[in-house]
Amino acid sequence: MSSLDFGIGIVAAIVVAILFRRSAWRDRQEHDLWVSTHPQVMGVVGRMKVHSGGEHSTSYTPVILYTLPNGQRYEIDGRSSGSPAPAVGTEVAVAYDAAIPSTARPVEPPPWTGDLGIGDVISFFLVTAIAAGIATFIRTFVSAIIARL
Repeated sequence: MSSLDFGIGIVAAIVVAILFRRSAWRDRQEHDLWVSTHPQVMGVVGRMKVHSGGEHSTSYTPVILYTLPNGQRYEIDGRSSGSPAPAVGTEVAVAYDAAIPSTARPVEPPPWTGDLGIGDVISFFLVTAIAAGIATFIRTFVSAIIARL
């Protein structure tokens, strides 16, 4: 693997990282627009769903109970996370579609801070290695074809 192949791998990883960050930013913008244009009520975290995928992969999903002004009661799942938050009993603002109130959303999703975690770093290096390997393969393949000419 040459330094050119490694450079191509880094550029590919940067492009992938930018695309994923843009996607997360667009999702957040869409969410903020949706909740700002729909009626809102206060709900409460009634219980927590626990999803266990093994010793180190437990996730928690809050179940949010809310009542519309007309007295209809609904429940929705909040966003899953690695910790049981918000706690049962916590009040949560909920935005809902008056035509389909069961499709409500919590007003405040978990904050997207843009902070990098260990998974982001590992993913960056993995994409770099894969892209560099592909670049090496292509360069070697093209060199072999040219040598035959």
